[in-house]
This record gives sequence, structure tokens and C-alpha cells, in this order.
Amino acid sequence: MSQPKKLYSLNSVESILNELEDLPEIKISIDDALEKMRPTINVALKKGYSLEVIASIINKHGIKCSDKMLKSYLHNSAIKGKSSASETSLSDLPDTLSSSASQPEKTPIEKHPEAK
Repeated sequence: MSQPKKLYSLNSVESILNELEDLPEIKISIDDALEKMRPTINVALKKGYSLEVIASIINKHGIKCSDKMLKSYLHNSAIKGKSSASETSLSDLPDTLSSSASQPEKTPIEKHPEAK
């Protein structure tokens, strides 16, 4: 025999909903935001999108970021050992940044000879 489901007061549920709705939005730094986005940024780079296009998308959502900031962040995270072998290394970044706002670059990104 299955036990009857426990019932909860509608007032309790409404109180929980009100408390959850009143929680302040959690804010994070640009470094933390880029760290959370890094795997997806690397996927976009591997698809051929430029840092300029990626920065434009990030800016569109209210996070101030430039292509130079992204390149610096990716470089610094690679130096700190945060990049794994499956992620894009600094040598995978394009030397020139495309000005196209939504199209991937047509030329493949060449890897640096020392890249593994």
C-alpha cells in the first residue's frame, strides 16, 4: 500500500514564493563571468567566430567587454593553467579580428607550431 501524499498549506507555498522573488540578484565580477563563459567562448572560437563577434554578443547582454579584453583574459587563463587540452589555447586565437558582426570567418585558424 502506498502512503498518501503529504499536503502543504497554500500559505506556506505563497510565503516561499514571496521570499524567493525578493532575493537580490547575485552579482559577479567580469573575471568570474568570463570564467563561466570560457568553455562556450572557446567553442565559438573553434567554430571560426572572431573575438570581436563574441565580445559584441557579450556586450549586447549588458556585460561590458572588448575583443582585446577577451584575448587578454584567454591568454591569462591559459598561463594560469586553467585551459585544458580540449580547449582553445592562445595559439588558436586569430591574429586579426574580423569585423563581421554575425558571420564566422571563412579561413581556418592556423595553430602555432609549438601548440600541442
